[in-house]
Amino acid sequence: MTDPTMPTELNTPDADPAIAQRVAAGDVEAFAVLVRRYARPLSAYIAGRIGDRHTADDLTQDVFLRAYRSLSRGAFAGAASLKTWLFTIANNAVIDHHRHRARRPKTTSQKPAHDRADAASDPAHLTEQAEQAERARRLIAKLPDAQQQVITMKLLGQLSFAEIAEVLGCPVATARSRMRYGLMKIHEQLMTDTEQEVAR
Repeated sequence: MTDPTMPTELNTPDADPAIAQRVAAGDVEAFAVLVRRYARPLSAYIAGRIGDRHTADDLTQDVFLRAYRSLSRGAFAGAASLKTWLFTIANNAVIDHHRHRARRPKTTSQKPAHDRADAASDPAHLTEQAEQAERARRLIAKLPDAQQQVITMKLLGQLSFAEIAEVLGCPVATARSRMRYGLMKIHEQLMTDTEQEVAR
């Protein structure tokens, strides 16, 4: 996404290094460009991993806060791309979130994300979308964590396999394999669910 108020060099697809340098130098406007560029895919990825878009928004803000602190300290060395570096932070935030939830007593007060949706939306359409999203989330949640990571980064975070491999520290072929086997398992589960529905 381009920003007409920023210099041309920050509006190109390969502007990330320049943005990182400006943020490190204390340029708040450059950081705003960074947020606008990556907030949506990061939030989509996190929501896909945890199944709650409101908590995902909070975690996305936390990711940018961590990134800003690191960039301000000059901790971003540029060995990875800024995009995959942000997704690495996001992946760690998801892992921390799951660990925290595992240690916390379960309650029944937390409603599913679709129950907190905007009431101004068309109810029938909203319900159908929510049911589809929830079904997809449940299917992905049944996969091994390694396959969940790849599928959500690819489909929701819109990362390439090369970028996914960089985030996870694995070969590109491994990322592709995890995606393939994960989708195969989802397909098998969908077939099983369909057969059960027909049998009823």
